[in-house]
Amino acid sequence: MSLQREDLVKYINEHYRGPHMVLAAAGGVDHQKLVDLGKQYFGDLGGVDENFVAESGKFTTSYVGYFQDIRDERMSMVFGALAVEGASWTHPHNIPLMVANTLIGQWDRTNAVGINAPSRLAQSLGLNARVQSFQAFNTCYKDTGLVGVYFVCEESGARAVVDSITQQWIDLCDNITEEEVERGKRSLLTNMSLMLDGSTPICEDIGRIGILEICWVVLPRWFSRYWERIILVCGIGKAVTAKTVKEVASRIFRNKPLAYTVVGKCGLCPS
Repeated sequence: MSLQREDLVKYINEHYRGPHMVLAAAGGVDHQKLVDLGKQYFGDLGGVDENFVAESGKFTTSYVGYFQDIRDERMSMVFGALAVEGASWTHPHNIPLMVANTLIGQWDRTNAVGINAPSRLAQSLGLNARVQSFQAFNTCYKDTGLVGVYFVCEESGARAVVDSITQQWIDLCDNITEEEVERGKRSLLTNMSLMLDGSTPICEDIGRIGILEICWVVLPRWFSRYWERIILVCGIGKAVTAKTVKEVASRIFRNKPLAYTVVGKCGLCPS
């Protein structure tokens, strides 16, 4: 069934409403001028429609493990991803999980750092000539998330990659040290600061937090929550420790169903 104009109109009428939008600005902005412009261009969007039920309220999320291999013998490499269910933006596990994921990090064979990278996974896979690269990811949604590792390798190196990733997850559950957690927090803080380099990404971040939380918290607390993640990452009040990371990692990674996808020459990839 193809997408029709009526489908787009229906979607816009249902979702492009005031409570579903955030008008954000960053930099030297006159607040009253912004308010006036908002009223001028978005004032007719209307408020809450009590008869409208958001799609997110009609369904409950349920994560299940899944394996898919897409074979293409013309490709010289295997491109894959291994993941488990993560945490939502507002879940208390989100910050410790972000720190843990930062410790996994990323690595590329062309990088001058080589096996001297602080990541244990980089030190392990860097010795395997069949592995090209990997990158940890942590995708958050409103009520769930997906955390895992992208990787690129030769066909014969896929099993070693999967084994090393799962071993890294176990290490996060059992063997992580306070020194590594402190390094992870500082790296995460640096990455978050770099992502907010400019008015556009700052507005995007404000809008994202607003969409997720403005319905649940009063306005002053909404602004305080903008910096709450930075405060937690900095470790003020010892909010994130090795013990915290181990506990969260155990709940996220240990004995959980895997989502595993590979593309390319994947005849030797583990299923």
